[in-house]
Amino acid sequence: MDREELTARTERFLRALYEDGAPLAELLRGADDVDFSWIGAERKECFDGPESLVRWWDREKKDESRPHLAVTDLVMDAQAAGESAAAVLAAWRLAGDRSTRRQRGTFVYRLRAGRWLLAHVHLSQPWALVWGDERFPVTAARMNGEYLAAARQDETPPLPAQVPAKQRRVLRRLRQGLTYKEIGEVLGISPRTVRYYVSELIHRFHVENKAQLLAASRGLDEIADEEKEETP
Repeated sequence: MDREELTARTERFLRALYEDGAPLAELLRGADDVDFSWIGAERKECFDGPESLVRWWDREKKDESRPHLAVTDLVMDAQAAGESAAAVLAAWRLAGDRSTRRQRGTFVYRLRAGRWLLAHVHLSQPWALVWGDERFPVTAARMNGEYLAAARQDETPPLPAQVPAKQRRVLRRLRQGLTYKEIGEVLGISPRTVRYYVSELIHRFHVENKAQLLAASRGLDEIADEEKEETP
């Protein structure tokens, strides 16, 4: 988990939202559209996808004149939840023309194909009594806890079916840190052929580069077949 990256992303999100008034659709471009969820401060502000949230936000808040707010006293703590999920707990103050109020939030990120995607935002201050419901703080905390617990049990991404043996051999050496030239020498093939196999693997795993391939293919380490393959 890259703590500095995730805390920096969280700070950019908060400052763009409150200080710049940036469109929410723009802020959610890096969100996980598979598992994304949002809990806000208003009664109906609970969503299980970025598209439905943005539609509501644009409809309800497009005419809202938001005062200029400054995010001050920002403190963040990034916590890992297994290998594929992390949470950033943030506390800050919103300073406006007339008042300063305390705020807190939870940002959950999921690792998919080597990229950290924003998967959950909780800005409803669960430590306070919200909507007059004294049970809300406990319920919200339990929801966040269950989400992270589920993430710990879902750390191995689905693997492409039937990865060819030659590509699997190249990938195993690549994961050992060997260069294309070194892999070619071990397997008796040219570096150009190694590069071709890597490009095929990148396409097969639906990732963009070698770094993302190494992250997305970590589950191959647990596959028993071909562990004793013969080197050609």
